[in-house]
Amino acid sequence: MGTAGGIDCRWSARNMFYQTEKDLMPAVSPYGALSHRMFALFCQMGKVIKDGVEIEVKDGDSIIPACEKLGLYMGCTEGNCWTCLVDVIEGGENLSERTEAEAALGVKSKERLVCQCRLKGGTVKLHWE
Repeated sequence: MGTAGGIDCRWSARNMFYQTEKDLMPAVSPYGALSHRMFALFCQMGKVIKDGVEIEVKDGDSIIPACEKLGLYMGCTEGNCWTCLVDVIEGGENLSERTEAEAALGVKSKERLVCQCRLKGGTVKLHWE
């Protein structure tokens, strides 16, 4: 067992698999070499960018782990504490629709609460202090 690109890898009797939270997918080339590119064939990847640093995020997944890697402190993760409020510089259309929590809190049009966002696809550029 080990990791490749931050993804758990586990050996089975027949194949090597990338294990994600939701499923297992075969990830060997015809030559047996483990490939991050092979993983990308099975799922589409987007990016979260802050200050020129890019973190890949699987389409449909929460952007919380990527933002934490980029240095964002997360508080409640329920949309109540505002610690994860960020400015959306580019790609706001690539995030999930605003939630009731964001609407109730009056989050501005160019702002989002990271804990309430999923990446639909593509790239989103964020900023926070």
